[in-house]
Order: sequence, then structure tokens, then C-alpha cells
Amino acid sequence: MTFAHRYVGADSLPARLSEFDVEQYFTLTKADVLALGERFRADRRVPVAILLVYLRASGRPLDRVAVVPKNPLRTVSNALGAPPLTIASLRSLYQRRPTLYEHQRWVKDYLGLQDLDDTKAIELQEVLAVASDQAAHLDDLIGMARSWLYERRILIPGFRRLVDWARDAFAVAESRMLAAPPPWSCRSTTSCAMSSSSIPTPSPQCALHRHGELDSANMPGNL
Repeated sequence: MTFAHRYVGADSLPARLSEFDVEQYFTLTKADVLALGERFRADRRVPVAILLVYLRASGRPLDRVAVVPKNPLRTVSNALGAPPLTIASLRSLYQRRPTLYEHQRWVKDYLGLQDLDDTKAIELQEVLAVASDQAAHLDDLIGMARSWLYERRILIPGFRRLVDWARDAFAVAESRMLAAPPPWSCRSTTSCAMSSSSIPTPSPQCALHRHGELDSANMPGNL
């Protein structure tokens, strides 16, 4: 995982975030503040802003019961000129699910993200099947899948689905390995014959010549 992808695929945040991480990943831009101010009334801007910075950093929606750390709440509130919240989760910020889903759709469209369709899912599974030959663990393929989706601005699905894809990719790699002949085996009778015929054999003349040398060396006149 690269530094730029530190939070990619996460469905929750750690209890504490460093100020550096907040500045790098969970800060609103001037364009964000302007868009939020134009679209939402003042009491709705902070909750939507939390959805926005999290989705941009992770590539997937924040879990509804996840608690948002204090410092990104404070940073977002200050950027919007709103009273800071001391503690919040999506459940406390959004009492009505339809409102949450409506705001999530707005954030997704604002960030230019798209849902994962069947075509992209198949393409990703093919990528993982190829990469599984070199992967050492499921986590390697899961991280690759997350990065692949994030770089293409596709919403990252839940962890269980990623695990299933990674396991399927390893199963494909194992099948290929079992189907491949051992490196020491001959693939066909013809290739074996060719391999055997490539070994040079001494000609009769060479054999007679060597035999003649031995005979002359053992002649009585040479003893």
C-alpha cells in the first residue's frame, strides 16, 4: 500500500488521527466549501462534509455506526464556519436514512465516482487472477483490488466481496499450477525423442580408430 492510498478501502477511521493525516486526507478545499454552501443549508453542511472528505480519502462510504474522530470534525467545522462537533457518527448525524442516502448520492456525483458494474467487476477479477501467481497472501490481492478501483474512480465494495474475489483468484492460480506439467517431464513422445536424439553418439569410424590406437599401443613391438 502506498502512502497516497493509506485509507483506501477503509470502512471506519481510527479513534485518533494525526494532524498531518487530517491535513492530507480529511480537509475541505475552497471548491468543496463553495459547493456545500450552494447546495445545503447551514445545519446540513458539516454532516455532508464528513461524507465528502471520507469518501474522497477511502473510495467507499463511511460505516453508519463508525465514530468520526474529533480533529477532522473540528477541521471541517472550522472550514464551514460552523460550531464544532465534539463527537459524531453517521447514526447521530443522520436520523433519517433517506436523507443519508440522498446526501451520499450527491457526494458521489460531486466527486465523479461511479458504481461498480458487471463489466468492470469481470475485468478486475481477470487482473487478480493474473496477479495471484505472484501474490503471497489474500491481503495482497485485496489491496490491489482496492487500489485498482480507487484509481478508476469506482466505488469500492464491501470487504467480504473483495475477499471472495481474492480467494477465487488464488483458486485459479492453483488450478493452473496443478494443470501444468512438471518441469522435468516430457510434454510429448516426439519431444522426448528429439531430446534423446540430440545427444551425440560416437560413429563406428571413431570407435574403430580408438580401438586401433589401443591395438597399436599394445603391439609386441611397442612393449
